[in-house]
Amino acid sequence: MSLAVVALQILACLGAGAVVLRLLGLHDNFLARERPLWAFTLGLGILGWLIFPLALAGLVGKGPLLLLEGAMAAGCILLWPDLRRIAWPKPGQGEWAWWVLGLIALVAVAFDLAEALAPPLDADSLAYHFARSREIVRAGRIEFVPRAVDGAGAFLVQMTYVPSLALGGERALTLWCMASGWAAPLFLYAVARRWLEPSWAAAAALLLATTPAWLYGAGAGQVEPRLALFAFAGLLAAAEARKTGSLRHAALAGLMAGFYAGGKFSGLVFVAAAGLTVVLQRNHWRPALLFAGAALLAGFQWYAWNYAAAGDPIFPGLFSVLGVRDPSLWNEAADVVFRDALSAERPAKPVIFWLFAYPFAASTGLGFAIWDAGRTGFGSYGLMVLPFVFGGLWRFRARLAESLLFGVALGTIFFYVLWFLAGPSQRIRHFIPLLPAFLLCATIVAERYAAARHGPFLAAAVAIALAVHMAANLLFALPYFRFHVAGESRDSFLARHLTDYAVVPWLNANLSGSDRVLVAERQLNYYIEPPIYYATPTLQTQIDLRDASRDVRRQWTQMRGKGITHLLLVPGLGEPSPGSALWRLGRELVEAGCAEIAVTMNVRQFSSRTLPTWHLTSVPADVLKLRPDRCQAERLPAG
Repeated sequence: MSLAVVALQILACLGAGAVVLRLLGLHDNFLARERPLWAFTLGLGILGWLIFPLALAGLVGKGPLLLLEGAMAAGCILLWPDLRRIAWPKPGQGEWAWWVLGLIALVAVAFDLAEALAPPLDADSLAYHFARSREIVRAGRIEFVPRAVDGAGAFLVQMTYVPSLALGGERALTLWCMASGWAAPLFLYAVARRWLEPSWAAAAALLLATTPAWLYGAGAGQVEPRLALFAFAGLLAAAEARKTGSLRHAALAGLMAGFYAGGKFSGLVFVAAAGLTVVLQRNHWRPALLFAGAALLAGFQWYAWNYAAAGDPIFPGLFSVLGVRDPSLWNEAADVVFRDALSAERPAKPVIFWLFAYPFAASTGLGFAIWDAGRTGFGSYGLMVLPFVFGGLWRFRARLAESLLFGVALGTIFFYVLWFLAGPSQRIRHFIPLLPAFLLCATIVAERYAAARHGPFLAAAVAIALAVHMAANLLFALPYFRFHVAGESRDSFLARHLTDYAVVPWLNANLSGSDRVLVAERQLNYYIEPPIYYATPTLQTQIDLRDASRDVRRQWTQMRGKGITHLLLVPGLGEPSPGSALWRLGRELVEAGCAEIAVTMNVRQFSSRTLPTWHLTSVPADVLKLRPDRCQAERLPAG
């Protein structure tokens, strides 16, 4: 059933995308091997776009979803002639590398399949990518959540998770993430074949699929590997529009940029970067207007909804300018805490030095810890290929401006510069959508330069990078292989690899749908079956948990208003105070008789799910049960 659901969703994306390619008159502009990837990318955006109004109307049920995907899949008939003409590459003499790369690809797919067939572990996915999708499926509709970043946002990509989960359950969801995570490498391969032999195109695709930063999120629910499809297709279309003045390509670039903006607020930066690429031509106003209109059509939904619900299209990003309609949704004190948290995401000053130094730091594991370059960096290929790229740029400098790749590179540079100077975060994963375009341009220029005399050196650089990548892949996949080989139970696997998980089985066994748990351990959101309220001091204000807050009476009233019946505290009250407002709140409630400890148990905490014994600690966790029947609210401290 799970495989059937994923197959239907793939066909739905292919079919809808094929129809739009025909409507744009671009079907014959692409080679047969590229058309399915262009169609899939368009269809992915269309699927997410169409699920949104269904969710608003409360029609997230199996019937409407099957009807929608079935109708979309009917468009596949337009691709059938192309699929029949796609030929398996025929390696020529000396193409032994093709077979080696094919074997590496099979191993990489096996690693990803092991992850897809195991319970998900990625914290961001469990916190909101999967958790929000599950909320929508259970409620049958989408509701506005006044929580910054992971509550109110642009969630076009997560909408594609909804039919997978609703029709096929968790297994279909994780298999869909695996399948869609491989779409960008396949797209890169298909496009790179315009300039490269099969083995070099395959090498570029494998370098993308096995890069640590890509590996970290492609098989999970993180949206950046899916957004990379929109970025890659959008840059290609924008470059074609810049080179030829094609109105059709300008419209296609606008759709891709709009889908990116619908998938994440950072897509607004991509809209600007792709738009600049389209505009840089002699007769620019018509392509620019088409680009802008298409981008607005594809990306407006979530911004309009956020504005209708809160008065801020990028809630709460424009609070200082627009405010909010309901003061309970956000306030000045919360905004100060939120801005401080955002500033911590940007440890490097937006200056020329760091603008050039960041890619090197991201490839070497150096730089600031918050970047996560040591665990999920870009790998070493970018650094090793750089001399060949510089050599190629100099040798072919007279022809650069005439090349389609020049437009792709231009858009990539625009996006990188705009994001680094003005984006809200410098974490590695936010730059992942740039990787396909970078690998396309860098590998083609390097291969052209090295072909005459330096081919073996470039091949050695690729081999070294792939060897390092596959070693990281093996390390990442080992926990999943152990799960399958050892026949480990689901709870045991999760307790070993997910921080604080041990308390979840107790919550699921002892609480019901009439309870509601206040949770601050975000990685547990997806696995807790009873209703939860995810409370964080930086992203929401409806239950005020800022460290400066001391008004316990007000917090009690807020919790009662949200129907909270239980609190999860990690560490428990028997441990020294971690200095958090939530821990202090729990202590005050127990001392005032407004709560009691329902259970105490030890949970495991570690720094890495891949290496769970690294920095492993065990701490007690408490589940507090609120006792409004015994509580004398006037005894609680008031601010």
